[in-house]
Amino acid sequence: MINSLYIRSSYSLLESLVKVDELVSYAKELNYETLALVDFNMHGAMSFYRAMKAKGLKAVFALEIPYAYGGKTYHIALYAKNNSGLRHLYRFSSLVNSQDVIIDKDILKEMRDDLLLIIRSDSNLLHFEDMGHLIDEFGSFYIGLVHNDYLIQKESNQKLKIKAKEYGI
Repeated sequence: MINSLYIRSSYSLLESLVKVDELVSYAKELNYETLALVDFNMHGAMSFYRAMKAKGLKAVFALEIPYAYGGKTYHIALYAKNNSGLRHLYRFSSLVNSQDVIIDKDILKEMRDDLLLIIRSDSNLLHFEDMGHLIDEFGSFYIGLVHNDYLIQKESNQKLKIKAKEYGI
């Protein structure tokens, strides 16, 4: 089974040139079964869903949003677990993109049963000594390891694997 859980499309302006139709066709050629579109908005969600359905692939909906913690703002990716979660993503997309709202723990806490949090390993949010605050706020979350040839990323991944084991993530 081949899956990719973190792909940006051209709907995230200035972040990606990937067109949804081309992405889905290429994923089908490579025998992918599941793709997650993680843009900064939900503008491409319907075209992504239709393209995935047409190719017999499973679409996963996600949204990267600004998250306030400790006086700083970080980016986190929220994935819809169900239809309710998808509605939350649309709501967050509207709030963040039209009203410059930064999501905080109080907003997320009431919706965590419908959303899954995956934090990329290159996020500064994960590099606190105590990751317990994330468990308290989200219940559970996952760390998405970024694989590349940079030594600093490999070292970061190793440290995060140790922390994840420590916290049972």
